[in-house]
Amino acid sequence: MEKHIWEITLDDLRESPTWYYKHCVDSDYDETILSPAPDELLNDPNVLAIAYTIFFDSEGTEFQGYVHLGEPELSHSQPCLFLGDTAVTFWYGIAVPAREDLPLISFPLNASTIEHPEVESMSFDINGFGYINDEGAIVEVRR
Repeated sequence: MEKHIWEITLDDLRESPTWYYKHCVDSDYDETILSPAPDELLNDPNVLAIAYTIFFDSEGTEFQGYVHLGEPELSHSQPCLFLGDTAVTFWYGIAVPAREDLPLISFPLNASTIEHPEVESMSFDINGFGYINDEGAIVEVRR
């Protein structure tokens, strides 16, 4: 099975909790296409993957989604959670998010990847929606 990153659903993550970017092992693929990750690829430092993640907001509400494996920084992990069928991302890159368009979330969020024998667990806090400003600093904003 192959999907673009924007096509990944909670059902996909429940069925296969880790997915890898196919271009990491075959350069003929579009860099946005993922497939369920076989265990042997998850230990390869050259393979970029996402993992099923549980999020809790400051009020204890649980959400589900994914993060990119590796470093827990917002710019690298690029967390995404689902509010119903809507995917909510927290990393905007160089784009400044419009505060009025951001969902109301009770920050901080705690993100923890699910346990997997081939993947080191990650747990970190998210304090807002992030972007890089003109000076190159990461800025986090809330609605």
